[in-house]
Amino acid sequence: MIVCPARPSVSAEPHTWRQVSMIKKVTGGYKVVSEKSGKNLGGPYKTMAEAKKRLRQVEFFKHKKG
Repeated sequence: MIVCPARPSVSAEPHTWRQVSMIKKVTGGYKVVSEKSGKNLGGPYKTMAEAKKRLRQVEFFKHKKG
């Protein structure tokens, strides 16, 4: 098995490492930001759970295209 050092090993939640990088901690709580452009996609949210819920919504509609 080849392991890429830049990417953590695959766990039960394979996209967790990517999703967390799209949630940024700010003064007012947590914001969901675009990975490519850094644009705000929602927030600030008081808790990380609220930010993760919004990120799931964004990912759903992003993949629903077509």
